Amino acid sequence: MFRRNFPRKNFGPQRGFRWRGGDVTRLEHLSDASFAFVITLLVVSLGVPKTFSDVLTAMRGFAALGLCFAMLIWLWHEHYSFFRRYGLRDGRTVLINSMLLFVVLFYIYPLKFLFSLLVSTIFGGDVRVTLPDGSMTAPLTPDQSPLMMYLYNGGFFLLMGLYWMLYRRALSIREKLQLTPLEVYETQVRAKGFLFCAAVAFISSATVYLVGPGSALWSGLFYLAIPPLLYLNMRLTRNKRDQLEAQQPSQPSGHPRQSSSQPQNREQRPQQGPQSQQRPPGQPRPPFNPRREQRGPRPPQQRRPPNEPPKPEPQ
Repeated sequence: MFRRNFPRKNFGPQRGFRWRGGDVTRLEHLSDASFAFVITLLVVSLGVPKTFSDVLTAMRGFAALGLCFAMLIWLWHEHYSFFRRYGLRDGRTVLINSMLLFVVLFYIYPLKFLFSLLVSTIFGGDVRVTLPDGSMTAPLTPDQSPLMMYLYNGGFFLLMGLYWMLYRRALSIREKLQLTPLEVYETQVRAKGFLFCAAVAFISSATVYLVGPGSALWSGLFYLAIPPLLYLNMRLTRNKRDQLEAQQPSQPSGHPRQSSSQPQNREQRPQQGPQSQQRPPGQPRPPFNPRREQRGPRPPQQRRPPNEPPKPEPQ
């Protein structure tokens, strides 16, 4: 529903970028269903509280749920923008998109576990979990911290790499898509932004490997650099984007260019046919159909009642 209604309301298209995605394809329906299923897994993992202490614990879980939900919405919006902009449905795009959906489904549990642990640590709550036998244990041991960061960094690296591959696919067929210089430059900027995000995940894993297990906790702080990097990536390329936009004719964003073969406005259309002659003042208007006026009025026809049988025709 969102993919169908957003283009009608001109929501999302960037200035100077023509959207090539038409009707919502089955590939996009499958992607939307996969993202919705992942969000459902986040909600189902929260149990119904039975005591007020369970309510407070669930409230801390809602904070972690909000962080996971925000990240999934960001991934979904990037997916939505790509397919609305380029409208690709070839075999290579289907393969990359299928791998992307698989990583999202696999990535949700490490993401929820890490955010839950992070929120519990920030709010100062008891991070221990209760086992089925009733004993309490820590959710993460110091020896498991590096492996947890490797798992999280690997999933994020794969996601950003697959998004980068989608944009590189669009660049490889730029002639077929008829991308303008501004659209080509915007596609390159988007691909570069995903490379920056993948580089952050790689630096975080490299820090854990080189420094040691003690750096696993603060190595996640590198992810705080992602919003400034994406902002600088868009900010530093704004002048180049404005120059390319000034070189192409202005048109409403998100709509195709108006061809010269379309009809002009009613005021601009040339008058066709002979000019109507002015009637002298005092002269009556001629009848619409002079022949009918000469015949006189048509006699009224008698209607047959619905239950009366038709009369036989004379022989």
